[in-house]
Amino acid sequence: MVRHMPYVQQWKGSYRFRRRVPDHLKPIIGKPEWVAALGTKDKAEANRLVVPHIGRTDQIIRDAERGDYPPLPNDRIEPIACDWWRWFCQERAKLFNVGAGLISNGLDPHLWALTGEKELTDLLARFVAENDLDYRPGSGPFDRIKQRCKEIHHETAYGYRSEIDDRIAAANQIWDAPGLRGVP
Repeated sequence: MVRHMPYVQQWKGSYRFRRRVPDHLKPIIGKPEWVAALGTKDKAEANRLVVPHIGRTDQIIRDAERGDYPPLPNDRIEPIACDWWRWFCQERAKLFNVGAGLISNGLDPHLWALTGEKELTDLLARFVAENDLDYRPGSGPFDRIKQRCKEIHHETAYGYRSEIDDRIAAANQIWDAPGLRGVP
């Protein structure tokens, strides 16, 4: 007698894969169960055909529990981060009532630079929500996007506001050092 593999269900004379999504992951995965026709009436064949479905759903569950669902391909990070940067510049321009181009082309970064990680996280979370992206703060994909957003921000602003202040203070100390004031 051939035993059923888990998640194999007889359905209308044929077999199908059916697996419930764990309750705590339903909001993340976005559905209550996975169902797929196996396309066979043979129990042994159904047991063989269900194996990839089990592997795929096991991986989704592992990813979701780790905070890495939905998956984020590497080639999606840059476009999302660039869209965030445009959005960020527009938001800052509105705040200062200036054209968006002035943020990245000459307006003192002291005025518009992010204050730190919390502000970056908050603004990226707002951007993600406004654009219906499925990446939750604290998830692996969100953190990867955040890292690239931080790099783009720092390329233009030279760091967070406090880091800009620290660099200016350090530069002033160097210029104020004896022998560097331009006076012999």
